[in-house]
Amino acid sequence: MFVSSGQFVYFSECLFIGVVLGVIYLVFRLIGGLIGISAIKFMLDICFVVPCFLVYEFLTVKLCFPDFRSYMAVGLIIGFTLEN
Repeated sequence: MFVSSGQFVYFSECLFIGVVLGVIYLVFRLIGGLIGISAIKFMLDICFVVPCFLVYEFLTVKLCFPDFRSYMAVGLIIGFTLEN
């Protein structure tokens, strides 16, 4: 198995991206809480995927990530969970 030299750096950056996505989700959750209609809350949860994808894509290109690795997904999940 190939191990790159910057795995910790990439993992840390994925943690940061997860935290950013958690903040974006907080905004969507607050808007849904103010509206109070469950159908709109559901639509806001679905609409969260678009900014999530855009933020991840922008930062991965900006930070010059290598090919996708499983530890990157784990970093995103941990960062998102820590924020929430």
